[in-house]
Amino acid sequence: MMRAQGYISHESLRPHYAATIGGFNGHFSGSYIKPDCFIVPDDRILPSVALEVGYRESYNQLKADADLLLEGCQGNIRAVIIVKLSVLGLEDTKCESGFVEVHEYDAASGAGKMRGRREILYPIPEDHAQQCITLQWEDIVRDNMDMLLLRPAPPSPPPLMLDDLRKCVDVGVKRHDIAREISGLK
Repeated sequence: MMRAQGYISHESLRPHYAATIGGFNGHFSGSYIKPDCFIVPDDRILPSVALEVGYRESYNQLKADADLLLEGCQGNIRAVIIVKLSVLGLEDTKCESGFVEVHEYDAASGAGKMRGRREILYPIPEDHAQQCITLQWEDIVRDNMDMLLLRPAPPSPPPLMLDDLRKCVDVGVKRHDIAREISGLK
C-alpha cells in the first residue's frame, strides 16, 4: 500500500520470509528466531517490524517470540504483530477463531508490551470493514524518515486493514486443506 501510494521506493524496505535472526542482547544472547515475515529498512541489518503467526503455537509461545525480538534487540525492532489462529482440525475448511495484537518495546521497563487492544479476526465481527492495525512511520522506517520516504508523508502510514489479513489467512487455510488432501489425511 505504501509503495502503491508512492511514499516509499521498492528498495527502501525489504520483506523477508522465514529467515533466521540472531545477535540478541542480554539474557537473549545466543538465541535465534525465524519470524514468519519481517521488514528491514534499506540501511539496517535488523528488521523494523516482524510478524509472528501461529495456530499450533500457544499464545504464550508467540508472546515469548515477540519478547525475544523486542527485548533481545532493545527496541531496534519497533513492533511485532502477533496473529493467533485456532488449530485447524482434519475437517476444518476455515478458521474458527483468531486475533491479532501489536507489541512494542517499552524502553522504561526494558520489556515488550501490547500496544492498543487485541482485535478479533475470527469469527468475523460486524465492524470488520473498519478493523485495522495502525503503525507509525518510526515503526517502519525507524529514524530514517527523510532517507526512505519519497514524498511528504501524512502523520501516519496507511492502516493495515484486517480484511486484507483475513484474505491471507484464508489462502493459507486453503493451502493447508490442499496439502492434507494430497497427503491423504482428509
